[in-house]
Amino acid sequence: MNETPLNPSHYFAIDGHTHGNFLTSGTGQNVWEAMDFLSDYIVSLLGDPSPGTISPDAIIKTNQLYLGEGAEIQAGACIEGPTWIGPGTVVRHGAYVRGNVLVGANCVIGHATEIKHSVLFDGAQASHFAYIGNSIIGCNVLLGAGVRLANRRLDGQVIGLAHVSEQGETTYLSSNRTLLGSIIGDRTAIGCNCVVNPGCLITPDSHIPPLTEIKASRQ
Repeated sequence: MNETPLNPSHYFAIDGHTHGNFLTSGTGQNVWEAMDFLSDYIVSLLGDPSPGTISPDAIIKTNQLYLGEGAEIQAGACIEGPTWIGPGTVVRHGAYVRGNVLVGANCVIGHATEIKHSVLFDGAQASHFAYIGNSIIGCNVLLGAGVRLANRRLDGQVIGLAHVSEQGETTYLSSNRTLLGSIIGDRTAIGCNCVVNPGCLITPDSHIPPLTEIKASRQ
């Protein structure tokens, strides 16, 4: 696949991801386009019995749920569907999984973390007080406590993207949607209490210090 700054391969090692084929849903040219097919993709994976563990004190609001071997939903977590959770992943007390959520192996969805219409690939961690909306999170990404991945502009307008070329030239693009969070490349770490504005595209191996506001779209 030809790699461009808007192509999934610029952010994720597609062949090395358990659900890498999801990233090429749609045209496969713009990384955010795959989000339009997330619900159908998750439903296509459902059907097998879930070997994971669900606390009797968890709140399960769906029958469209799969938990892989060793996965755990702890007491007080609330799950809506469709949701697919890979082996070894832990959904901790007080987490809210709002549906259309695909989670890989050995991930953490932590206390008071809310996630909707999003993907976490293997090893991603959102351990404390995070919000993840309409986003794709790469392998071994770390979201520090209180990281917010916003998915809607305050004025409700279409979300823009800023593409910066190798020559330093910035081109503003339209996502053609009013709901879009962040695309966060593999192995990125984002420090505590960062706010990531709608439409941010973050390249692999980025390290973003705490208390940073990240803004990619033209407001």
